[in-house]
Amino acid sequence: MEQKRPLGVTVLGILNTCLFGAGSFLFIVYLRQNPELYREFLTESFQRSGVEFAGEFVRAIPLWYAIFPLIYFALGMGVLRGKEWARKGTVYFAFGMVAILAVAVFLQRAFLPQAIAQLWYPGILILYFTHPQVERYFHKPAEKGVES
Repeated sequence: MEQKRPLGVTVLGILNTCLFGAGSFLFIVYLRQNPELYREFLTESFQRSGVEFAGEFVRAIPLWYAIFPLIYFALGMGVLRGKEWARKGTVYFAFGMVAILAVAVFLQRAFLPQAIAQLWYPGILILYFTHPQVERYFHKPAEKGVES
């Protein structure tokens, strides 16, 4: 008997796949097609956080903006398919996001308010995907001849 997918797995899987994955990727592609809008977006983001706008750092941002959505997309698809590797990857990725935010705050104290605001989603992912009931859903017994 197949175990029903928990609603939270569906919601978080769709958020990861559609919003933080595909949506974020399409947004950054759109911004990159409009250099003035892209620069304005970055400048405004930095000004809101009170951080100095550094040219070398700005050149690295597109790489982060391209890689993170792809990771979210892949993990979201795996979670929606009930794959244990995706559950673990989501937890590790969320811890990685927390670590990146901690390093950013350590290097630039002005990032603290922005980092606190950005901690909510990785926190939800960590708490939810490490819950015993959710872990049980991903530890489904393998059917004969079918790999998970």
